[in-house]
Amino acid sequence: MSAPSYTEVAYFLKTFGLKGQLKVSLIDNVDLDFNDVEVIFVKDKGQHIPYFIESHSDKRGEIILKLEDIDSPESAKKLCKQEIYIDAVTTSKAADFHNNPNILKGYQAYKGNQLLGTLDRLETYPQQVMAFITTAKNGEIMIPLNDEFILKIDQDKGAIYFELPDGLIDL
Repeated sequence: MSAPSYTEVAYFLKTFGLKGQLKVSLIDNVDLDFNDVEVIFVKDKGQHIPYFIESHSDKRGEIILKLEDIDSPESAKKLCKQEIYIDAVTTSKAADFHNNPNILKGYQAYKGNQLLGTLDRLETYPQQVMAFITTAKNGEIMIPLNDEFILKIDQDKGAIYFELPDGLIDL
């Protein structure tokens, strides 16, 4: 079994109702279906604490989660404003970069076999998601994160391999 790979996907906004439900907001670049997720994690004192999803609803774009053992607004309030993580290794659907490109943060980026640098951040633009890669010389390269340019993603090595048109990284 591989080590967990925690990826931030959302955060708790506020309590909802009288049974300990919580309203959730997904972070940028994430399209997550909670039907594919059994357990979420919340960071507490440097540790990722698991919370099992009892039920969820997604009405009019509002995501409401009910977690096991969170049965009152008071216990739910402790989780408000906390980030929600998933284990991308065990949640295969969520680990798909199309649903959650943020799982690629920290990956080593290659053009063929040549190391370009580390994928540090992603930004969403109307047409596409852009990957920002920090090079060894403290420069920055922007690469569109689309299927045409991605040759392979190796989750075990934390590497993404690109096949890029000549001159793209020289811009």
